[in-house]
Amino acid sequence: MRHLQLFAALTAFTIVTACSSPGEGASADLGRQQAARIVSAIAAYKAESNALPATLEALVPGHLARADLALVSGAGTAYPYEYHVTSIDSFELTFRYSGPGINRCTFESRRGSWHCEGYY
Repeated sequence: MRHLQLFAALTAFTIVTACSSPGEGASADLGRQQAARIVSAIAAYKAESNALPATLEALVPGHLARADLALVSGAGTAYPYEYHVTSIDSFELTFRYSGPGINRCTFESRRGSWHCEGYY
């Protein structure tokens, strides 16, 4: 019985450590690729109006097609983009995806970079 428990623990450890870290893998790459169009549209909107859009919907149709705001999908799940103006000149754009685990990647315009986190 003890050997069976040890085998199960080692198998679980191997599966978890073999999985991609949050922000890595095909689903994360797809999410960042789709979100890049939105980040560019926000920058164009700000350049034209000298203000950030209040919502992502404000980018349609002048800067994005409605399809560009479609849900991020992968591994059988779909989540909406989350957009928050954090100051007069900065915003955060977040997408979520599953597989493996539940993951969240946020673009922080103030830093110009992505931060991803998740859990199994």
